[in-house]
Amino acid sequence: MLGRATAIWCVLLAIAVANGAARETAITPRGGERAGRAIGTITLCVAILLVSWTTIGWLRPADRADALAIGGLWLVLTLAFELLALYGRRL
Repeated sequence: MLGRATAIWCVLLAIAVANGAARETAITPRGGERAGRAIGTITLCVAILLVSWTTIGWLRPADRADALAIGGLWLVLTLAFELLALYGRRL
């Protein structure tokens, strides 16, 4: 189950990167920084919801503890990615 959750997180990561690229190249230049961030945030939230909703059957968490474990894994992976990306920018 956690392997599948990691695979889905990788899909979410790709969607988030594509969302950021679209925001910076298409939305922000036309609507400004504030509009770009707002639209990008809403778009990414909807995408995460849709991916989570459509893949929950494939993940098959047996109970609430499994669902919390998936959420915890996604949190740890996201924080690790953000910290590594921040560290990489400082090099």
